[in-house]
Amino acid sequence: MSTSLDTPNNGGFVGIVYEPTVQSALTTTFTGPGTFNSQPLTSAAAVLLVAGGGGGGAYAGGGGGGGGVVYREDQPISAPTSYPISIGGGGTGASSNYQAGAIGGDTTGFSMTAKGGGGGGGRSKYPGIGGSPASSGGSGGGGSNSSAPSQPGTQPGQAGDSGTYGFGNSGWPGPIPNTNFGAGGGGAGGAGGHPDGGGRIGGQAVDVNTPGFSAAIGLTAVGGGGGGQGSPGGGIGYDPSTGYPAPTAVSGGTNPAGGGGVANSGGGGKGDAGGVSGGSGVVKVFEPGIANNTSGKWTLQDIYLFRSANNWI
Repeated sequence: MSTSLDTPNNGGFVGIVYEPTVQSALTTTFTGPGTFNSQPLTSAAAVLLVAGGGGGGAYAGGGGGGGGVVYREDQPISAPTSYPISIGGGGTGASSNYQAGAIGGDTTGFSMTAKGGGGGGGRSKYPGIGGSPASSGGSGGGGSNSSAPSQPGTQPGQAGDSGTYGFGNSGWPGPIPNTNFGAGGGGAGGAGGHPDGGGRIGGQAVDVNTPGFSAAIGLTAVGGGGGGQGSPGGGIGYDPSTGYPAPTAVSGGTNPAGGGGVANSGGGGKGDAGGVSGGSGVVKVFEPGIANNTSGKWTLQDIYLFRSANNWI
C-alpha cells in the first residue's frame, strides 16, 4: 500500500493505492482419498463427484450401471475449512457363469454422496429359473437374458444436495428370452438399452461440457452404463467435436475397446461370459479466478465529477 499526494505535475492524484490481489483459477482432481483445501479467496466452486461403476454380469449378463454423478456449480466453500474426499472403486465383474456383477463404491465429499453403480444381472443356470438379478445403484444394472426386474437409478432420489444435483438412470430389465444377449446398465445421462433392434447398449454418459456443466472441470463424459453381452458397446461417450459417436466407439462411458469401465470415469462394466469390472470414480473441484481489491487512487477531476453528481461517499 502506498499514498499518492496531489501535486501540480501528477494530474491531481490523491488517496491510498491498494494493489489488487489476484487468485488464479485452479482445478483439483482426486482419483483416490484425500483432503481438499481451497485457495484463500474462494467462496464457491464447481464440484463434480462420480462414483464407481457397477460390474457386469456373467453368461449373457447385463451391463453394470454407471456410477452416480453429482455436480454442483456453486458449491459454497468456507476457507480455510478442509473437506475430506473419498473415491469409490469399480464393482467387480462376475467371475463365473450365472453370477451378477458387484455394486460400485460410493464417492463422497462436501457433505454429498455419489452412489455406486448397480451390478449387471447374470443368466439363470437352469431354464425357467430366475437367474442372478441386477442391482440398483447410482444408475441401475442391466438385466441378463433371464433375470428381472428392472433396477432403478437411485442417485436423483438421494437426500439433500446429493439428489438435487444428482444424475442416474435405470438399467434395462430382463428377461430377454431366447437370446444370448444381456441388457445395458443405466447411465448418468440416460437409461440402459434393450437388445432388440441392434441395441443392448449401456445408458448414455452425462456430458460435462454442455450448458449446466463447467468446461473447466476438464472431463468429457462420466457415469456411462456398461453394455450387455452381445452389445456393440456401453454408454455412449461425448466428443465435443463430433457429438455422440456410434455405440461401437465406447463402453462404460469412454472405453474405445468396447470392454468395461475406464478408471476414473465411473463407467459400468460390460456384461459378458465373464463380466467386466466397472471403472473407479473421481472428484474434480474448479475454483474460479478472483481479483480482490481495487485501487483507492483517484484523480481530482474524478473526485470533482463524483461530488458534482452527489456520488462521492
